[in-house]
Amino acid sequence: FDDAEKYYHRLLKDLSSDDKDICNCYHALGKVTCEKGNYDASLIWLYKSLDIMKQKLKRNHSQIGFIYTSIGEVYQKQGNIKQALDSYEKALNIWMKTYHNDKHEYVAWCFNNIANIYVMEKKYSEALEYHKKALEIKEKILPSSHPCLGNTYINIGNVYYHIGQYDTALKNYELSKKTYEISLTPQHPSIASVLKNIGIIYEVKGDFSEAM
Repeated sequence: FDDAEKYYHRLLKDLSSDDKDICNCYHALGKVTCEKGNYDASLIWLYKSLDIMKQKLKRNHSQIGFIYTSIGEVYQKQGNIKQALDSYEKALNIWMKTYHNDKHEYVAWCFNNIANIYVMEKKYSEALEYHKKALEIKEKILPSSHPCLGNTYINIGNVYYHIGQYDTALKNYELSKKTYEISLTPQHPSIASVLKNIGIIYEVKGDFSEAM
């Protein structure tokens, strides 16, 4: 990440003040500094990118949705739940208007992000609602064995685990496992992760033979 950050700083020096790539460079720096854990610097870069985007593009341009999503991710990592949710909802509003319906992968992405915020707030019914909205879209636009479906099944299973509905959690984990086994290699870490979750469910239910 240090090399990436240096590269983008060098690139900034070479760009003219009105170059269209400046906002992309700011966005990239925001992403890199976020990965390094420097969240305050990340937000500075991202808001710089957002300001330029708003000046150059239409209010509901899809690229602005990406900036708001990146901002939301930083706030989420900071634990600033209210600001994260606000940013994700702004991205969702833009993408719903841009694509004129809710059957788009970016909309599903936003639904997942919002659901994860509700999980952090322990608002599990709201989290389930948004994860299921995301799943509905993904089932319509993705192949049935796509790993993104497996990810959403795990997310839904995790929520059911939190509210003590272990059988329903297990059902979703098994769906995730089935999806992963078709689309991923046997050594993929996602398969190990879902197997661990399945084992935890059996332990909680006292079925230690299945857990092993």
